[in-house]
Amino acid sequence: MRVLIVGAGAVGQTYAHFLVKSGCEVGFLVKEAYADQTRQGTHVYCVNDTEPQRSNSLLVPTEVLTEPSSVGNNWDQVWICVASPALDTGNWLKTMFSSCTQTPVISFTPGPTDRSLLLKHVAKERLATGLITFLAWKNPLPGQTAEIDGIAFWCPSMVPNQFDGPADIVNPAIERLRIGGLAARRSQRLTRQAAKGASVLLCIIAALETAQWSFKEFGQSKAISMGCQAAQQALMITAREHDAHSRLLSTFIRPSLMRLFLTIAPRLTPMELEPYIAYHFSKVGSQTRAALQSWIKLGKQHNLPISALSELSDALNILHKYD
Repeated sequence: MRVLIVGAGAVGQTYAHFLVKSGCEVGFLVKEAYADQTRQGTHVYCVNDTEPQRSNSLLVPTEVLTEPSSVGNNWDQVWICVASPALDTGNWLKTMFSSCTQTPVISFTPGPTDRSLLLKHVAKERLATGLITFLAWKNPLPGQTAEIDGIAFWCPSMVPNQFDGPADIVNPAIERLRIGGLAARRSQRLTRQAAKGASVLLCIIAALETAQWSFKEFGQSKAISMGCQAAQQALMITAREHDAHSRLLSTFIRPSLMRLFLTIAPRLTPMELEPYIAYHFSKVGSQTRAALQSWIKLGKQHNLPISALSELSDALNILHKYD
């Protein structure tokens, strides 16, 4: 099986790691600036292991492409592992799909309008959705040290990666990942569930950023209430957009429960969670801000409340005014 991964960040490299272990040929489509580094290979390893050296492997791709027009139909699948705003930047997406007119696609992007955007270029029968359930990052994180420089990942137990879409696309993907050692399963309601999950997560992340990524500051300031209120509104909008229910999840979006989660979560992860979140979500901050704007736009279309979403979006815009 030949898989082309769009984007060679931590997520793309981690999926490639498992695909290569299963015997797949894996290539990357990247910007020219990252091509040489990607060709040289990347150390990828799992921090679940008490001895990460045992899982450390140098990932050297079969091929590295820099031109979307060169993708063609030479791949069995294309996996999109870039931040959501990249989908709507320039004409590369249109160019790529004009080149690969038959290849199945799996998208791992979390934006609320990403699927609609992709469906402008690829038929529904060729498009599947994936949900990332591992954490991956470039190690060491800023200000820290690591035994191995490269891409580290952590797979929480009993939380398989999930896929939804045509069986002839998702079943081979799940099979190869399982053979490679990554838990994966099919979920027929994934698109709705992932959209609802993203609406909560990204609003909380946005509010956390307004507290300078400090769990303590977040829990003690009005940011936590603003984040929960925005998450409630985004969840309501997402439920309306996908014709789904949101009551159960909505009951858990409260400042008291959020404070409890922020107390427990750092004890469950093998890395320092606060600097990881700050590094990762700063890197993909444009994705978070774009998602807020999408929910605000959709909320207006459905005549639903957006006051907290607008307040949160404005707070982020002030932070990034001089970026």
